[in-house]
Amino acid sequence: MTETLVIDKEKVNLFMQEVGIKRYSELAEKADLHPNTLTKVLRGEGWTSETAIKLARVLHCNPIDLQTAKGYEDPKSDTLVAPSVLEISFLNAVAA
Repeated sequence: MTETLVIDKEKVNLFMQEVGIKRYSELAEKADLHPNTLTKVLRGEGWTSETAIKLARVLHCNPIDLQTAKGYEDPKSDTLVAPSVLEISFLNAVAA
């Protein structure tokens, strides 16, 4: 497997649910990205830090939360692993 740092489509989908964005076209518009750019990013065809920052701002997360390092083991330290959207959703539901 090739080592690649990608914007993880599953993570983007989870954050979209969290902020109430239902369509990629809406995400692209709010992030000021061309829809074709977003499509390429979600296919793993490359991205820039500027693109990750734009997505993170709209999705109310850290750009690192959207990334996955394909071809590598999971991070060794729990301090390097951000809570997942599902964990955050669960904690918010419990606190409510």
